Amino acid sequence: MYVKIDVEKLFKYYGHIKSDEFISLSLPQYRDSLTEQQKSNIYNKFGGKCNITGIKLCQKLKDIHFFCKSLVQPTYDHRRPVSKGGTDELENWQLLSIYVNAEKNKICNICNKNACEKCALAYPEKFDIIQANNQDISNLKIWK
Repeated sequence: MYVKIDVEKLFKYYGHIKSDEFISLSLPQYRDSLTEQQKSNIYNKFGGKCNITGIKLCQKLKDIHFFCKSLVQPTYDHRRPVSKGGTDELENWQLLSIYVNAEKNKICNICNKNACEKCALAYPEKFDIIQANNQDISNLKIWK
């Protein structure tokens, strides 16, 4: 994230004020990139399947178009998002399809609970209920 601030205009607008009257902004923690070996380890750990749906994911795609591509293309997801205190430790990663990850992100971004460890989006192998909206996703899991 880049932020551009015109300091001269800022001080003209606010005039002379004490430093303790300013609001402090903190930028989000940036995640480390996974190495190819780490991606391979995660892919193999989950058997090449989306951890939420169980759909087999393909690392090399050809001739797949429209929404099908996002259903079968893998991405590497933080179980507990970095924005909610998640880490880049390998235990915090799971394999999801791009589509499922986008849907998970929508829900995680509005969730005000601190219950990732009990949420089906973070640990679908343990839980069926999404903490943010109490939705049961057991019917999505073709691997169960």
